[in-house]
Amino acid sequence: MEKMEKMEKIPTPWEERILQIFDAPKTSYLLSTLYSAYFPTDDVTIFDQLPELCKNFTKSGVISKELKNSVLNKIKQNLKAYLDDTNNESVMNNLVELCNKFQTSILKNRESVQLLGVLITFSFLHLSVLSEKDNNQTNIYGGWHNSHGKELADKISEYKIYFTKTYPIWQDWRKDQITIKTEPRKKDSGVVSDIITGRSIKVLPTHHTPENVNSDKFQKICSKVKNRIYNEINVEFMKLYMHTFALNKFEHNNWYEHPIAPNSKVATVWLGTYGVDTLPKGKNEIKYSEKEYELTNEMGVIKGVNIIEFNTIHALSFLFKDQDPNDRKTVGNGKHGHLTTIRGLDEERYHIVAVDLYFHHSVICAMQFFFSGGMKTEILGNRAKSNAVKISCRPGNNENFKLTGVRMASTLADGPKSNESVGYIELGFEYIRVKKD
Repeated sequence: MEKMEKMEKIPTPWEERILQIFDAPKTSYLLSTLYSAYFPTDDVTIFDQLPELCKNFTKSGVISKELKNSVLNKIKQNLKAYLDDTNNESVMNNLVELCNKFQTSILKNRESVQLLGVLITFSFLHLSVLSEKDNNQTNIYGGWHNSHGKELADKISEYKIYFTKTYPIWQDWRKDQITIKTEPRKKDSGVVSDIITGRSIKVLPTHHTPENVNSDKFQKICSKVKNRIYNEINVEFMKLYMHTFALNKFEHNNWYEHPIAPNSKVATVWLGTYGVDTLPKGKNEIKYSEKEYELTNEMGVIKGVNIIEFNTIHALSFLFKDQDPNDRKTVGNGKHGHLTTIRGLDEERYHIVAVDLYFHHSVICAMQFFFSGGMKTEILGNRAKSNAVKISCRPGNNENFKLTGVRMASTLADGPKSNESVGYIELGFEYIRVKKD
């Protein structure tokens, strides 16, 4: 009998480890749960996962270099020592000192913006230690001192302020890593390149492209492609960043409260613009398009949707809370197709969490809406299976975001008997809980 090969263990995903922490009760079990999640005996540590997890968010080598020279090993040793003796004052003091040292090393690093993912991961460890110090201070220090609670509260505030301030800085930095080069009337008329991932997309002329086309035309298309690439990367980063909204749980008597975003700006992500001039034909090419369009721009609480569809999405409109009906924007030609209406959406309980888009003949030929609670529409439009390009717009792995923003424009579908249809769309999703001003 042949000897069976030992199967390689698949590492526990980063997000699953983080959720293990917040599923634990806020007692001494919190620190033991965190230790098992961050430094498991039969798996890689959570910090070992960060270079791969953040490979699209930061330059190669930045995270590995910082972690190599850090005090994480000493933190792990002191965590283990404390869990073996939860009354040890000296070990707790060393642990707090080491955590403060690691945080400071990140903040003083000249690449600190690129280390945002590292600090987010570490913040939960740091605050768990300070929370344990506060909750167990009678056993550790032999009495009760308000200073321990204040130390925790100050550190929570410090992390909140830093993450809220630094995220937009990271966004600007990451966007700058996507470059544009235009060379009209050459083979590669426009190239959008991502320095971090090494991927590039070419905007190529067609036999219909005018001889006198100038670089501004290609620049405009390349800018839309850049925006789409950046938006998709930002949504991926949000899957990590959104967990900073749970820092409020470390506050006094707040452990079982829901996470909440500090403001709408950091809580909102966009996907798109998706359209004929941003969707790659094949792996890395887009054909030059002469089509001009201007996107609508609507945001708010979506109460309903009107979809007119048949061969394509002929017309689309969203109904917003407190919106004057005269201000409602319908994109496309509503004279053709079947009307489907979605109603009963609200801010708290029932909202759109994802949208699937199907593109064919240079327009959106079909759509499908997904709602909180697991409900969904059928695929609306009858060309979804006709070599259509499918784009799934869903930020986050769960129902943590709701659709609140829509930007659209219409265009003519390809073909001699083409009709005006919805051709371009950008969708904005907001975290389900945002702190009110």
